[in-house]
Amino acid sequence: MLAKCIHDPRRSSSITHQTTALLTQRIFQIACGYEDGNDSNSLRKDPALKMALSLLPESDHDLASQPIFSRLENMITHQDLYRIAKCFVDHFLASFTEPPEVIVLDFDDTDDVVHGNQQLALFNGYHQETCYQPLHVYEGFSGKLTTTILRLGRRPGGKEIVSYVTRIVARIRQQWRDTRIVYRGNSQYSVPKVFTYLEQQTDCYSVTGLTSNNVLLKHVEITINHVQQQATGFKRYHALITRNRAGASLA
Repeated sequence: MLAKCIHDPRRSSSITHQTTALLTQRIFQIACGYEDGNDSNSLRKDPALKMALSLLPESDHDLASQPIFSRLENMITHQDLYRIAKCFVDHFLASFTEPPEVIVLDFDDTDDVVHGNQQLALFNGYHQETCYQPLHVYEGFSGKLTTTILRLGRRPGGKEIVSYVTRIVARIRQQWRDTRIVYRGNSQYSVPKVFTYLEQQTDCYSVTGLTSNNVLLKHVEITINHVQQQATGFKRYHALITRNRAGASLA
């Protein structure tokens, strides 16, 4: 599915390593802890890796080298990346035998540290690293990957976040019209534009964090005190039950 998303301009008569084989080799190398493209130079003759790609360990040709992967990664366009992100969503939808009653779309980003002069890699003040900051969306109940998006090394703004949410929800709705969708994220994903969009949709909800401040704490002070009192009462009740059970056991 991923290979079909990538436009390959290479001359077919001169190709030794098909796109599917290149993706498989690169992904397997990363899964084994070899995340650097340079590692392929020492692994291209590895018998186990060759067998994983359905090649004979000695008689078949060697696997791809680092320059081939550099060309592959530089030939992928923005359009290819967009198709890949959609491909992940389609794969997620196809993993269910029937439409679920509810799904939770967990939005979060990670730092992908770089060690060279890669394009769009920026210094991130929060992580104190020069990195990309890819966005990942997982389903909260099953843990399945919904989609992932390679991004430049800074936090996404409201306009960017809502563009992802609208596309993902629209694609899900094409296949699952009655499934309840819950959007979930930390405080940086508490975006008014997203809330406005979800309110206009059917059976779409949100649960997000908010960065605390004095104004917010003043508004929720009564609720916090009520919850704290309930927690204190529960602890006392639990301690009483524990003592009674201990006394009954001794008797």
